[in-house]
Amino acid sequence: MSGLPPSFQYYVNALGAGIERNSVRIVPDNGETASNNSSITFTLPSDAVVDLNSLQFTATLRTKNAVAATASVAVPQSHSLFRSVQWSLNGNVICGNNNQNFGQVYEALRRATTDQADAEARMSEYTDVPRPDSDGKFQASKGLTATGHRIQHNDFHGIQRCPNAGAWDTSVMGSTRLHLYLESDRIMLYALDSSTQNVEWELASVEMRCDVLRVPPAIDDILAARLAEGGTLDTCFPEIYAQVSSSDANVRCSISSNSLDLIGFAPLASEYLSATSVASTAGVVAANVTPYGPNYNRFKLQNTSNAVPGIDSTAEKYNFVINGRTYPSSGATPVVQGLEFTKDCFSKGVGEHNILFQGLFDADGSTLTRSLSYMRENAFANNTMVFHKLCLTAPAHETAERTLCGLNTQGQSAAIQLQTQGFSTSDYLLIIGQTSAVLSAGAGQMVSVQY
Repeated sequence: MSGLPPSFQYYVNALGAGIERNSVRIVPDNGETASNNSSITFTLPSDAVVDLNSLQFTATLRTKNAVAATASVAVPQSHSLFRSVQWSLNGNVICGNNNQNFGQVYEALRRATTDQADAEARMSEYTDVPRPDSDGKFQASKGLTATGHRIQHNDFHGIQRCPNAGAWDTSVMGSTRLHLYLESDRIMLYALDSSTQNVEWELASVEMRCDVLRVPPAIDDILAARLAEGGTLDTCFPEIYAQVSSSDANVRCSISSNSLDLIGFAPLASEYLSATSVASTAGVVAANVTPYGPNYNRFKLQNTSNAVPGIDSTAEKYNFVINGRTYPSSGATPVVQGLEFTKDCFSKGVGEHNILFQGLFDADGSTLTRSLSYMRENAFANNTMVFHKLCLTAPAHETAERTLCGLNTQGQSAAIQLQTQGFSTSDYLLIIGQTSAVLSAGAGQMVSVQY
């Protein structure tokens, strides 16, 4: 609706009235313990104004089996625990269902949009990539056991990224639920010698905390008047589409939206399908090349010889075709050049914040150390992510104008093709698209979404 403030709290400031804020604890609808491959559902307080920005998921992450004396298991990044994160209103899922690769997409976006300082500031969530210490063992603070470690996560995408997230009124929007679908044991990274180690995991003492706001009655009167007049309260949020396909010269996907804001891809080696085991002796990693994090979210580009190409190689090429139009318009483009498109998409003009060139690169075979390296070689080995910006300025949910300015793919052909040259045919490709969706709420909690 034209003139709708970006947050209900704006009304409070304009009226010169105060609010009351209090943190509440929410327990899962289906119990406080969950194993990998299961799900967790939280129902937000009803008939209340909730600050979605304050959501804080907390649990004890632990292995379901004891860790062998000759093994070392790393605590994974918190976002990799989730295969899918979905929001529902009045029992209907409105966002998140199109992304069944939440942890991998989150990690790709994290590396493309934040720097190391951000990762260090969020260490309470274990958002740093697990890596060996100077003795070749995973850092002691990140060693996972059957006793477990307390982990946190507070970013669930979808409506949590909308302009109204700071004052989400469940009396207007209806019953609001957050559904978390947990990943398998493939997210785990562990060091092991000749013995065996089961790395299935579970979450215990699961809870969510959020702030509930008590607002003056005048605000409710304003909102009720708008709805009684037949108007709607409109907001927008990012909807992410993702799929993993076998690497091929022509990979197809379909995204139908009024505003396709960006499109991108990241390669995944075939070993991403299972947990990552690193050879060791009594839990100490031998002098060898160790991956930067688990294969689950190691975006490793491999050529037709199933080897990581040299960073100056231009034989590995790509381009997108969207509704018959080629991106980039010049056609097949070297992937190494595509990294610049990623920077233009996310970080150009804002300090070049990204960690596209971060990783462990132990080319000389020396003993692994805790220090991270920043070099171009790390891009193909660990961080190959290519994104193209398709919207005019920023996605609608990030701008004050709330303008849909992305590519319209609602035409007769919404087919998107990723065409590649020189890629390994044994690997996989994660394709990511972000759109702007418009959520409208009317009287009687009648809610609709235009994607």
